[in-house]
Amino acid sequence: MSTSHASLTLLSAEVTAVPGVGPSVAAKLRGLGIRTVRDLLFYFPRQHRDYSKLTKIANIPFGEVTTTLGLIWEVETVRTGGGRTRTLATISDETGKIRVSWFNQSYLQKQLQAAKGEYLVVTGTKRRFGNKVEFNVQSHELPERGDLLSTGRLVPIYPLTEGLHAKTLRRFTKWVVDRYATMVPEHLPSSIRGKLLTLPEAVSQIHYPESEEMLKAARRRLGFDELFLIHLGMQERRTRWQHEAPQGNALTIDFKKIFIDADGLNDLMNAAEQHHNMNALNQPGTTLWSSIATDKPFEATLPFRFTDAQRRVIIEIFGDLAQNRPMCRLLQGDVGAGKTAVAAAALLM
Repeated sequence: MSTSHASLTLLSAEVTAVPGVGPSVAAKLRGLGIRTVRDLLFYFPRQHRDYSKLTKIANIPFGEVTTTLGLIWEVETVRTGGGRTRTLATISDETGKIRVSWFNQSYLQKQLQAAKGEYLVVTGTKRRFGNKVEFNVQSHELPERGDLLSTGRLVPIYPLTEGLHAKTLRRFTKWVVDRYATMVPEHLPSSIRGKLLTLPEAVSQIHYPESEEMLKAARRRLGFDELFLIHLGMQERRTRWQHEAPQGNALTIDFKKIFIDADGLNDLMNAAEQHHNMNALNQPGTTLWSSIATDKPFEATLPFRFTDAQRRVIIEIFGDLAQNRPMCRLLQGDVGAGKTAVAAAALLM
C-alpha cells in the first residue's frame, strides 16, 4: 500500500478512532457534520481568542465590548419582574472583582457552581444596574488551565452543540491535528500554490496557530482553495455546457452599425485577438440587426464617444457572439465605467 493511500485510509477512519469518542459523543459530533477523522480535521474554528490580550478587571471601561478573565467565586440565580431570571457570578483577578450576569440562562448556575475557583473568560459590556455595576455577558468560556499558561496563546473557539463542551472538542481536534494534519494530501502544484502555505500546514495552523501571522497565512491558503475550486467547477460546467448546447448559426458582425470610425479598429482588433479567438468575426454567417436600429451608428446616438477600453470590450463580446456556441461572459466595471452602453451595443447587434 502506498503512503498516500495509507494516509487516505487513516483520514477516512470513523471519528470513534479518536480517544474519548464513544457512541454517545460520536452521535453529537454527527450533528455537527463530523463522521470521520478528516471531517474533524476540516472542522475549523469560528474564531481564536488570545488570552494575553485580556483587560484587567480594574481597567474595564463602561459601555465598550471587552473581554476579561477572572476566578469564579459567588454564583446565584435570582428572579426579576416578568418571570425573567438573572444568573450572577462574582469573578476576580489581582486588580479587583466584578459581578457578571446572564439573563434567562438559569441552567448556567450548576455549571458555574461546579467551576468555583476556576477561571472564567467573559466577553460583554460593563454597565450600571440600579446602584450596582455589572458586566453583562455576551459570551463566555471556561478555559482549561493549560490554555492560560503560554503567553500569547491563540485558543480555537469552535461551534458547539448541546452536550459537547468546548474543552472536550479542543481535546479531540488537538489529538487529530498532532497526528493526522501532515497526512492531508496537497492538491495544488507549487506553480499554482506559490508562496501560500501547504495544505497540511494550513490545516494545522488554522486550528492551533503559532502566531497571528500564521493564522492569517492559513486563512489565506484555505480561502484561496475555496475560490480556486469554485472557479474550476464553474469552468468545467461552462466547458460542458458549451459543448453540449445546440450549435447555432455563426453571426456576421457589422461594426459600422456600432462605431462612428469603424475602419480604424485594427489596433483594437489585434489586441483582442491576443486573448480571444476573433477569427469568427471574419467568417460569413447570419447577419442580425435589431429592428430599433437607425441609419446612424449606435455610437452617434450617445452623448459621448466610446473609450478604447469600451471599444475593446465590445469587440471581444462581438467575438463571442460570432461563435456558433453560447456566450458566457461577465461584464465588470466601476460605477460610470460605461457597462450599460457596452451591453446596449451588444444587444443592438
